[in-house]
Amino acid sequence: MLFVAIAIALVAVPALVIWALRQWGQQDARTETRLHSAQTHTLSYDVPPGQDPATLRTALNHAHFSTVLGHGESGRSLIVECDEGDRARVRTIIEQVVAGLGAPVLFRDEPA
Repeated sequence: MLFVAIAIALVAVPALVIWALRQWGQQDARTETRLHSAQTHTLSYDVPPGQDPATLRTALNHAHFSTVLGHGESGRSLIVECDEGDRARVRTIIEQVVAGLGAPVLFRDEPA
């Protein structure tokens, strides 16, 4: 009986992990497709050299904004799903993260 329980656990646990990772990957792919859609309002921010985009994504995700990484003029960019009315809020969140770099936070659709 113990052998059967161990055998089931050895099969069930990896299967559950594989299923969870697959679901996570599919959700990430759906988010990326949605954010690259013309019907979705987004802001694009070119991540300055030396800045880790993961910290920006984390801060924005904690504020309930969906984000994906893209390719910008300087290399990496961050695409943020938000309404036009949330532009100032997104800018404030990014400014709080990159405060030490001294560079202004400009989105790709704004003049330099």
